[in-house]
Amino acid sequence: LVAHARGCSMRTFTTPAEMEFFKLVHLKQGLKLQAQGIQMSSRLPRATTIARRQYGLKGNLESLTRQVEAMVEAAITSKGD
Repeated sequence: LVAHARGCSMRTFTTPAEMEFFKLVHLKQGLKLQAQGIQMSSRLPRATTIARRQYGLKGNLESLTRQVEAMVEAAITSKGD
């Protein structure tokens, strides 16, 4: 996977942990978009469905967003160790 952020150079994610982190960040963004009434794609399941199916999370949109944000923060702090 390759990602490009504003003001940053291209970044390649090669390890499974990096790819998982990338997926979590995109899921977090998808949940935020869904809260605003925007769906990431008409062909993909909603972000809440992905959070429930792939990560086994439970709850409503707000709860899922908090849980995914906590997972992202945990991944960031564990990466720093």
